[in-house]
Amino acid sequence: MTDIKFALDQELSSLSFDVTAEDIKNIYLKRKHKSYTIYTTCAVSIAAAFVILLSVNAPAVEEFMNSIKSNFGSSYSNSEQTESVVYESSTAANSTASQSSQKPTSTEKSRNNETVQQSAPKVKAAEADEKTVILSEKTTSPAETESKEKTDFNEKVKSLDFSYSALSDKTLKITGIKNLAKAVTVPEKIDGKTVTVIGSKAFEKSTVKKVVLPETVTAIESYAFCEANSLEEITLSKKLTTIGNYAFEKCGSLKEINLKNVEHIGTMAFYKCNSLSTLTVPSSVKEIGTRAFSTCKSIKTIELNCDYKADVPSDEYARTFENCTSLQTLKIGGTVANIREKAFSGCGALSQISFPESLKNIWDRAFENCIGLKEITVPKGAEEIGYMAFVGCTNLTKAEILGDNTSLNWCSLGYYEDKYKNPKKTDGLTIYCNKGSRAESYAKANKIQTVTGG
Repeated sequence: MTDIKFALDQELSSLSFDVTAEDIKNIYLKRKHKSYTIYTTCAVSIAAAFVILLSVNAPAVEEFMNSIKSNFGSSYSNSEQTESVVYESSTAANSTASQSSQKPTSTEKSRNNETVQQSAPKVKAAEADEKTVILSEKTTSPAETESKEKTDFNEKVKSLDFSYSALSDKTLKITGIKNLAKAVTVPEKIDGKTVTVIGSKAFEKSTVKKVVLPETVTAIESYAFCEANSLEEITLSKKLTTIGNYAFEKCGSLKEINLKNVEHIGTMAFYKCNSLSTLTVPSSVKEIGTRAFSTCKSIKTIELNCDYKADVPSDEYARTFENCTSLQTLKIGGTVANIREKAFSGCGALSQISFPESLKNIWDRAFENCIGLKEITVPKGAEEIGYMAFVGCTNLTKAEILGDNTSLNWCSLGYYEDKYKNPKKTDGLTIYCNKGSRAESYAKANKIQTVTGG
């Protein structure tokens, strides 16, 4: 191959600037019988010859092009218009440069004069329009430019080289991503197959700041974004139903999360997401693992709209929102029947709770050490307040129990624990209840002041 190219280059270099179209044609036809690879090599050298001819002998090129057209027929005609436009524009510029850069022969001078005369109107038109050569191509509109930019962006995203594996239903799971950008859009399909799962550890400890998931994703597996400390924003799929254990653990920069339509949230899924300021848990959620939102230290408002099941081991507490130390306001939706074990334990800034009429049970230590609470009202339909449910709420001064049959367990109200975990009575609590109610019986047994009515 090298020998063929060298020989062709030698032939071209031996030609004078008076080379004609016939010379180029002979070189071309001499190698026409060779393989496709040789054609490619010839094309490179012939292209180099065209560059020389455009500057010194443009009519020869035109003659050669017409010759090629006659040899190859209509297949050439489709590209002829484009070549003509380029030729005309190049002639105007190159013929001028040729006249100033070298002394032409009499033959060349005659040919160049003809070329300049043919091209003069085009050059004048170009100079009049700020030296812009107007080609016969469609002008790109702003909308087309924007569309192209979006396409280019998507291509760049796809070129980030996602790693993936096939699932039994012939869909794909994203298992990793290389050469991470700051913003990533996961494609709906890769190699024609639909992406449905973000796999375990796919983005673990990554430096990505923004992620957009396609609407096809239904599950995010355990540790998928664990310790992705730079992650500030993520757009979840509306079809997403499952967020696995530790999926977003310690995503310290994550500012908000939309959990609409999610059904299962795993253990410590959002543990220590310290930039979350508000949180809404929708009615779609059926199960939440232990400490799912624990120690999210910037959350100030929580809206809980689901009566979730605590998906925890038998020897473990739910601790769903434990130690959210900035939490001030808790809004509980009208379908919630249970406040789980230690759900809001250690939420020291919590000062306002609104329990719905649907409430049935406040489980063990649910509001342990919520020292900001001063008043609570438990609705009439509540059945039970669990063991040490409000232990350590040392500033609680008023507890209104509206139901006659609400049962209070050991140390449910009016106690704190000393350093040895022994329960001690608090001062200043008054229980407001109906005369003859279970709440009154509890108050008398624990020597807590009561105000009765009814």
